[in-house]
Amino acid sequence: ESTLRSVYHHRMFETFKLSHLTGDVDVFLSHDWPEGAHPEWEGSPALAELCQTLQPRHWFAGHLHRLYQTTIPHKASGGNTGTQFLATSKATPNGELPFLEVVDIPLRDPAAYSPVLCYDEEWLGILKASLMLHHFDPQSPGEARRVYQQLSRKAIQEIAGNVPLQVPLDFQMTCTPFVQKNALEHPQRVAFLQLIGEGSFDEEREANRGGDSVNPHSFGAVLANEVAGGSRGRGRGGGR
Repeated sequence: ESTLRSVYHHRMFETFKLSHLTGDVDVFLSHDWPEGAHPEWEGSPALAELCQTLQPRHWFAGHLHRLYQTTIPHKASGGNTGTQFLATSKATPNGELPFLEVVDIPLRDPAAYSPVLCYDEEWLGILKASLMLHHFDPQSPGEARRVYQQLSRKAIQEIAGNVPLQVPLDFQMTCTPFVQKNALEHPQRVAFLQLIGEGSFDEEREANRGGDSVNPHSFGAVLANEVAGGSRGRGRGGGR
């Protein structure tokens, strides 16, 4: 079972959180490919569902180190719209498959453009809700989704207008690269959790364990059992 959970480079809880994003998504970046991007090469079923839910304009992935481009049709539109998918190879000058490509992505609202890196209010609310679920024991995937949507809406309202969105430029090195490998409570992580007003390092790590939790009714376990049973929640995938 643990082997099955590690086949893809993401957890079910991570894709569950992403599925609650609303509005337009310009770029989605992942390690794995979405299932169905290529008729023969392996892809992730969870990412395929996310592609249909979020319907980003562009999707970039790696993993197979193959250059491949296609359009993934959106089922809700009857295939009239789609996501431009680009799989990248390694950008090595002496490699067998050297690859580098520049993609121009027009701004949706040029007047609102700012070169400053900022947090997204909705995503901060979704993260805050995920930490609030640390002590929540749902009895079914449906209950888990309903409660999560309620918590995320409440968290977004609490964050809106009350949290500075500009990402601070205060990176600090806390260990020697390639030498010290133990996990440390990084000052930036602490500051970020304080920013959204929820949780601690240990609670965040526990909340993101996904299906590894011992409690059979934990949030992560319910989602993992949903996938294992072959039933996928639709999230917001019913078209927009």
